[in-house]
Amino acid sequence: MAPIYETDVEKERWTQTEWQNIELWEQVQKRERRKKLIWIGATAVLCVLIAAIPIVKDRLVKWQGLAAMRRLSSEIQKMKMQVALDHSPMVLVLLKESGLRFRIEKVKDCLRSKTETILTEGSLMEMPQAEAFSFIFPESAQSLGVRGLMDRLCYDPLAGFQSSEKNLVGMAVIPVKDLSEKRLDRISTILFEDHSAEISFD
Repeated sequence: MAPIYETDVEKERWTQTEWQNIELWEQVQKRERRKKLIWIGATAVLCVLIAAIPIVKDRLVKWQGLAAMRRLSSEIQKMKMQVALDHSPMVLVLLKESGLRFRIEKVKDCLRSKTETILTEGSLMEMPQAEAFSFIFPESAQSLGVRGLMDRLCYDPLAGFQSSEKNLVGMAVIPVKDLSEKRLDRISTILFEDHSAEISFD
């Protein structure tokens, strides 16, 4: 058996300590790289979010308008079910007062639309949010260059949806600000097709 000298032991200890230091330094470097990547990722996400704020803010109005149209379509579906149960024509009327208000009336005849009974009245949005929107009435639609919009929908239990328009017709809301600026990209509409008044959104 070869003798072990003190210098050999010291060399071995030095080598072990050196390797430990190297391993420790590698771990520190890994941690630092991980931190750097996290910071880069967080900065990139923050930049994207900041850049998206104006876009989201601009499109939020459109989404709010679509939500109002979904509420209107729900009211129309309820009216159609009630017409089927009562065997009596009903009409949904968009009111010109502020607040996206509507009224459902029972009528004797869709052609004359003379009100017999007011069944319900409501708003498509809560105040004061609703004040920022307006229905597009037929007279305003012409000046905006939008065709086929109406302010009342009459549904007959036998004949179904009654309209003089041959093409798709519908109802629409627009932000009040866009109405004055004649901006059309944030209009939210529901369209009625066929005599059953099948609804689609735009």
